[in-house]
Amino acid sequence: MNECAFGTKDPVYLNYHDHVWGQPLYDSKALFKLLALESQHAGLSWLTILKKKEAYEEAFYDFEPEKVAQMTA
Repeated sequence: MNECAFGTKDPVYLNYHDHVWGQPLYDSKALFKLLALESQHAGLSWLTILKKKEAYEEAFYDFEPEKVAQMTA
């Protein structure tokens, strides 16, 4: 597979680039997860988000929309 010129050599980013990015999503939970991760991306690099993905999954109840909707400050 050809690598993009702008890419990083970080294995986390390369895995995302090669196996996740550009793939269509139809599952509502997967779409919600991506929306939540993208919202955290504001001001942070995408690589930072990818490296902290497991912590976000824990903090956001594995991105279960019903559980996240019940979260309070």
